[in-house]
Amino acid sequence: MCEQGDVRKVVLTDKKTWVNVDSCIVDVVTALNQGGVQTVASCCGHGHRPGNIALADGRELVVCPNYETGRVMDKMLPNIQGERSIIQHLITTVSKMMLCFPEVIEEGSIDEDFTLPYLIVDEVREAMKRYKGASND
Repeated sequence: MCEQGDVRKVVLTDKKTWVNVDSCIVDVVTALNQGGVQTVASCCGHGHRPGNIALADGRELVVCPNYETGRVMDKMLPNIQGERSIIQHLITTVSKMMLCFPEVIEEGSIDEDFTLPYLIVDEVREAMKRYKGASND
């Protein structure tokens, strides 16, 4: 990933509008526009987060810096059968925990003596069982 401000000019599909694009994704953005897929915004993430390329039709492409990051991001989404992953179950569980304990959101951290309610612990256990069962199939 490039440093913020390290940009090159790219012409959009209208062949008139030039925009600045992060140099490390300029080839992808150029290819999309030259192929007739108009982009409206992009950012490589500058090594701090995955990047993105916003398309004029409302879709958005995620740009991962490497294969491993792509696999982590992939696990955060349902599989091609629409089944949720263990990561999604954990995100849901943590979200529920945050709703149950708004002081965690306000303080931004969890005290050392903080304990999860039994209901959420049970949900995590069930999610782990489903995940282990699915991965053994």
